[in-house]
Amino acid sequence: MTFSCFVAGTPRPQGSMSLWRGGGGKEIARYPDRVTEWRNLLHFAFVEEMRGRSGPILGAVELRLLFRLARPRVHFRTGRHRALLRDAAPEVPTAAPDLDKLVRAVADALTTARVWEDDGQVALICAGKVYACPPEEEGVQVRVIPL
Repeated sequence: MTFSCFVAGTPRPQGSMSLWRGGGGKEIARYPDRVTEWRNLLHFAFVEEMRGRSGPILGAVELRLLFRLARPRVHFRTGRHRALLRDAAPEVPTAAPDLDKLVRAVADALTTARVWEDDGQVALICAGKVYACPPEEEGVQVRVIPL
């Protein structure tokens, strides 16, 4: 049973946890709010897509991810040509966010949504990042394929 889902939104990388001061001065490790919000968006989209399925995918899987990112404003011209790209604008993203950290956020959300039992099942990953065109199509395309 192949799992496929597109989740619209701004992909956020899941890096290291940060330490926060909780009640009574106790230190608490957690991800920044924007990472948590992205993971929650992924989780609920995956849970909805899993509705009516018999359970999590078992055994080895291939994970395919395509992240669609918004272009920065500096890629565009100014004035009346502001809708056109500059000649020097790169064709694909070559800066942050890091692809491996984007993958980590999706893999953890697939685990919490019970699409699979554990991300240790992933035997093969094919992931990439491109610029969303149009920008409203920002998000991630996810496919989990049993091997």
